[in-house]
Amino acid sequence: MTTGISLGLAIGLSLGVLFGIVTDNISLGMMIGVAVGLCGGSVASALKSKKKKGQEKSDEEKKNNEK
Repeated sequence: MTTGISLGLAIGLSLGVLFGIVTDNISLGMMIGVAVGLCGGSVASALKSKKKKGQEKSDEEKKNNEK
């Protein structure tokens, strides 16, 4: 299973290379892609873990309400 950071880095780097090819400056595109990918991946994994914690709390509330 891939983590959010690695997935974000892969997507960001590929988009950065694409941007670099279009602007004819691949090195700048790669740097921008890595930066965006790392930041976006960190945010995605943080939101994913926050959502998972919220679901666990709601599951516990449902179990308590059933009793």
